[in-house]
Amino acid sequence: MAAALPPLSDSLVEKHLLCSICMETFTNPVTTSCGHTFCKKCLDLSMLYSDQMCPLCKKYFSKIPEVNIVLREVIQQIKVTKGQRSSGAVGEVLCDTCINPKLRAKKSCLMCLTSFC
Repeated sequence: MAAALPPLSDSLVEKHLLCSICMETFTNPVTTSCGHTFCKKCLDLSMLYSDQMCPLCKKYFSKIPEVNIVLREVIQQIKVTKGQRSSGAVGEVLCDTCINPKLRAKKSCLMCLTSFC
């Protein structure tokens, strides 16, 4: 049985889900043979100008990458979860420790940047 993973901060996860070409969250992510991931559309546009070469490390790849379905589904689930958590009013800070529903935070720790109700 797999052990549960510790929770990761949203900013850490989102940082690794950004396309280095458009700087947005991956849309239909594809991974090149060198291991770099891009939006399919971004890589397709890049290949118009640089053949089949990775935009980051400049290594050539012979096989055109296909959409990484698992990564695409993970990104979709993160977007859904994030949308559910950010249901507070504009400018309202929600408690980071509440499960459901998220209550309005009354205090925030400046050391760990966690908000509490």
